[in-house]
Amino acid sequence: MIKVQREKVYLSRLDKEVFLNPISIADDEWMAEKWDTETLGKAFTEVNVDILFEIFWRILDVEAKRMIAKVAIIEFDNLTEKAPLDFENPVDKLKKIISGGKEIFAVMMAIYETRRKSNPDPVDNQKKSLKEELSSGSQKFSTSSPQNTDSAKKHTEPSPGVNSLT
Repeated sequence: MIKVQREKVYLSRLDKEVFLNPISIADDEWMAEKWDTETLGKAFTEVNVDILFEIFWRILDVEAKRMIAKVAIIEFDNLTEKAPLDFENPVDKLKKIISGGKEIFAVMMAIYETRRKSNPDPVDNQKKSLKEELSSGSQKFSTSSPQNTDSAKKHTEPSPGVNSLT
């Protein structure tokens, strides 16, 4: 069994790391309904934070969403503190929390790595599974001695002058 390691992003304004869940089939369907493949690709190459933060919010784990929802965003009008901003849209709140290009890049990479790990290459998985089985099962099987393999070859090799059926 292959365990998917969750990606994390450090958000400096929260002074915390947040974790992303693997991308589910429902997440894939949601993204396909909202954006076409070209738009999703451009979101990464052109750094469309609206799309990136929407995906980020969708795949954040529950604890991270709770933490972000509870954060009070305070603004000032000169020296006067305003009431905490009220957000209905999590993307708008993430725009106030995520700081600078380094964190935006970390969000992009976390989404990319989460996608990669959520849809691992079946050939690589098969190789990893086979290696795990061989390493755990290698002690169970004894190898035959060279003498045994030599005698086996003698019985399976055709005699000189006998044509094989191929």
